[in-house]
Amino acid sequence: MDFFVTRVTDEAKKLVSQTVETGWLSEGKRVAEFESRLTADLGFAHPVAVNSGTSALPADWKRLRPEIQASRPSSARCRGATLRR
Repeated sequence: MDFFVTRVTDEAKKLVSQTVETGWLSEGKRVAEFESRLTADLGFAHPVAVNSGTSALPADWKRLRPEIQASRPSSARCRGATLRR
């Protein structure tokens, strides 16, 4: 019995390849499409795709306590991720 076997369809491989070829791995058209689908399908008001849960933390802190983050850059921005409102 296989427990952690990832099965990737040919369609998924094609989409990944197309995304990699654009040079936009953490931003760009696919991310915008994903965020739009989150809004449409799940009703999220301002979804933001980030590269990890760790990158999501500063974004959430800024939303919850903007005065705390006003004087220092977030770690996500320091790593080059783009946080959009």
